[in-house]
Amino acid sequence: MYVLSVRDRRLNRRQNIAMSGKRAAGCVLIVIGVVAALWGINLMNSLGSQIAGAIGMHDNTGPLAIGGGAVLALIGLVLAVQKETMPPPSVQSVQAVLQGTQLATPSKMPPSMASPALLASLMAQSQIVAANFANEELLAVVVGHLQAGNKINAIKALREMTNCGLREGKDLVDEIDRAMKIATRGA
Repeated sequence: MYVLSVRDRRLNRRQNIAMSGKRAAGCVLIVIGVVAALWGINLMNSLGSQIAGAIGMHDNTGPLAIGGGAVLALIGLVLAVQKETMPPPSVQSVQAVLQGTQLATPSKMPPSMASPALLASLMAQSQIVAANFANEELLAVVVGHLQAGNKINAIKALREMTNCGLREGKDLVDEIDRAMKIATRGA
């Protein structure tokens, strides 16, 4: 679970730092709304507006600018504080993929050469493998790549199927490789 918790911390850090497009648009609308409202107040207090009011002519530009500015600022405030509707993948979504509820198919899947006995041995050898690979099909694909001598393809397949990061994928594949070496040495 260590590998997945590192990914979760990194994703939370990115969420806190990055400003979404909606939030940025909301901040821009707030500024435009405040400027329009101030312009409307300035128009209402101008000498021309006061003379027009004394003659009986009514200029609605000031109140319209104030009202429009208030509406824009309100819309901007809603956009700025609105939560994201589509959060980035979290630990739970990666675990759901690893447990087989959302298994994607990678583009270059090798024929599985891993025997059920080897998979069971890997699960027994490493707690990390057992915790992260409840889905034996995914583990068999990664082991198949490792048995073929394609460590990079094993990492690519794992990343395609789980949407995990490069570091997490490499750490998991290294752990499987280490457990495979221990299992084959003991056999």
